[in-house]
Amino acid sequence: MATKRDQIMREIFSTEKNYISNLHLVAQLFVCPLRVLCLLPDSVLTGMFSNVEAILAVNIELLVAMRDMSVGDAFLRLAPFLRLYSLYANNFQRANELILEWTHRSSEFAGFRKVQEDRPECAGLSLPSLLIMPVQRVPRYKLLLEELLKCTKEDDPDWMKLDAACSKISEVAVHINEHIRQHENFKEMLRIQNNLSGVQDILAPGRWFIREGCLRKLCGRKLKERMCYLFSDLFIYARPNLLESVDSARRYCCRGALQLMFCTVEVQEVYDCPQLPNAEGILKIQCKNQCLSLFAESDSETKSWCWALSEAIRNLHDRQRCLLEEVQKRVAADSAHRLRNRISRHIDQSLNKTSHVTEDHHNYVPDDLATGDTISSRNVDGEEEQTRDDDETVALTENAHGLCMPIRRAARGTVHRLQTTTYDVQRQHVQSTICVIL
Repeated sequence: MATKRDQIMREIFSTEKNYISNLHLVAQLFVCPLRVLCLLPDSVLTGMFSNVEAILAVNIELLVAMRDMSVGDAFLRLAPFLRLYSLYANNFQRANELILEWTHRSSEFAGFRKVQEDRPECAGLSLPSLLIMPVQRVPRYKLLLEELLKCTKEDDPDWMKLDAACSKISEVAVHINEHIRQHENFKEMLRIQNNLSGVQDILAPGRWFIREGCLRKLCGRKLKERMCYLFSDLFIYARPNLLESVDSARRYCCRGALQLMFCTVEVQEVYDCPQLPNAEGILKIQCKNQCLSLFAESDSETKSWCWALSEAIRNLHDRQRCLLEEVQKRVAADSAHRLRNRISRHIDQSLNKTSHVTEDHHNYVPDDLATGDTISSRNVDGEEEQTRDDDETVALTENAHGLCMPIRRAARGTVHRLQTTTYDVQRQHVQSTICVIL
C-alpha cells in the first residue's frame, strides 16, 4: 500500500508534467503561429505572453533534474531561476487586458484565438485559463514541498535537502509577491501623478503609496472637498480641477504637499461648530507653521485616517533613525581603521628611526676594551674571541622614543641581539595597547 509520501511524490511529478504540457500548448498553438502570421505587433505579442517560453525551458530542466536526482536537490538547483516568475506575474494583468482589447479590435486575431481554443489539445481551456497557470505554480510548489517534508523522517537523507528547498521556494514566493506589490504600487503612483496637476516627482525612490480618499477641509466658515493622498513620506491634498476640460486626465489640482518628517497629527473633539453638526472629531495635521483641519463622512473614517498618518510618520522616523545609526557605525569603523593605520605607521617610523640611531652609536667594540668577566669562544675563522658572560645583565635606560638602550658599551655581538629583541617587544606591546584602546 502506497504511503502518503509516495502519493505526494506522484502528485509532484504528475502535476509538473501536466503543467509543462500546458505551457507547450501556449508556445506551439499561440506564440509561434502568431509570430509567423504577424497578426499582432511585436510589442503586443511580448506584452501578451511575456517570458512564458523562458519559464517553459526552466520547468523542463526542473522535471529532468527531479528524475535524475532527488526532489530536494532539483529544487535547490533550479530555485534561483524560478524568480523569472516575478516578471510574468507582474505582466499578467496587462496580458489579459491585451487579449480582450485585441479580441475586439482585430477580427483576424479573434478568429485565430477561437480556432486554437477549440482544438482538442486545449481540452476546453481558454487562452486566459492557460496563461494564469504560471501565476499559480510557485505557491503550489511551496505547498507540495511542505507536505512532502512533513511526511519525511528527519533521519532520511533527503530531509535536510527538502527543508532547504522549502526555504528557497518560500524566499522565491516572497520575492515574487514583493515584486508584484512594488509593481502594483508603482502603477498606483503613476496613476495619481497623471491625475494631478501642480505637482511633480511623485514617483521617487523609496516612496510608496498608502491610501487615498475624499475629505472635507474647513476653510473659515465653509467646507471644501479635497482629494487626499497619503504616501510613505508625503501627504498631498488637492481640489477638483475646474479649469481642465471634462475629458482631461488631470482631474485634480494640488493645493498642498506636506512632508511627514515634520508633521504631527491628532483628532480633536468638536464643540459647538455649526459647520460640523454631526462630527465628533476633526483631523488636525500640523506641519511646521501650517495647520490643516480635515474631517471625513464618519468619525470612524476620521480616526482611520489619523491612525494611517500616525503609522506613516512613526515608520518614517524609525527608518531615518536606523539609517542614521548605520551611517554612524560606518563612519566610526572607518575612522577607527584610519586611526589604527596612522598610529601603526607612526610607530614603524619611530622604531625604524631609533634603530638607525642605535646602530650609528654602537659600533664594533674591540675585545680588549670590553670590561667585565668574559668567556672564550671561537669565531667562524677558528680564532678565539672574547664575549660578555651571559649571566651578567647590562644596565638599560629608556631613550626619547621609549626604547630600552644600553648605558654602557657592550661587547661584540651583544648590541644587535639586544636591539632586535627590544624592537620586537616594544612594537608588540604598543600594537596590543592600540587594539585595546580602539
